[in-house]
Order: sequence, then C-alpha cells, then structure tokens
Amino acid sequence: MTMKKLFYAGILLLWLPMFLSAGNGYELWLRYKPLPEQQVQQYAKDISSVRILGNSAVIQAVQAELKLALSGLLKGHEPVFIREGKGALVIGTFSNREIRSLIPASDQLQTGEEGFLIRTIPGKKGLTTVICGKTDAGV
Repeated sequence: MTMKKLFYAGILLLWLPMFLSAGNGYELWLRYKPLPEQQVQQYAKDISSVRILGNSAVIQAVQAELKLALSGLLKGHEPVFIREGKGALVIGTFSNREIRSLIPASDQLQTGEEGFLIRTIPGKKGLTTVICGKTDAGV
C-alpha cells in the first residue's frame, strides 16, 4: 500500500466514528425498541397499572428503569404507575404486608437473599402479576 493510501485510510478510520452514531453504552445494552402492535395491545390489556411498593434507592431505580422500558416497548400504551390501590403488576419485597398477603409463606422461605419470585395470581378484578424478593436486590 502506498503512503498516500495509508494516510487516507488512517484519516477515514479516525473520522468514521463521528459519522456513525450508535448511542451511548447504556442505550446499546438496554435498547427498548417498540414491540409489534399485537404484543403491545396484549400487554396494554394485561398490565393497566403498576404498583411499586417501597422507597429505597434500589426500588426507585426499579421504577425508573421500568418506566423507561415500558415507554420504549409500549409506545403510547404505558400503564399508570400508582401508589395506592390494586395494580395489575405489583413489585416489592416480602417485608411489605401486601406482598406477604399475595405470596404463600412457603414460597417466601424458599427464596434466597437476592432471589426473586414472579407469580400471577387470580383476583376479583382479573390477574395480578407479583414480582418480589426478600430484599430490594432481589427485586
């Protein structure tokens, strides 16, 4: 390869990243592209509201990440995040009375310190999905 070609190839390699935008590392790792419309409609029907129980920094991070994910995946059909009332998706730890009332004690005892459970439970107003763990790290 001649010096001139090597020079131009070097310049191209240096400038190429400026023209190619792939987002930051976080966006590359967790990119929430919209789901096909049929799946969006099913999720919108199944998860009308989300109730996250707790106020720790980890639980707040869970809520922020879930909002980000659902806004990307379900464009325009995001569930309502509520503090009170029944949720179609309930997230928290076993230290919360509501979670303990939904998940049998035997299941709680089998969960490791950073383990988690996902259960869908029938109720008066339909199905409720519960995501819970012994600690915030499990959630």
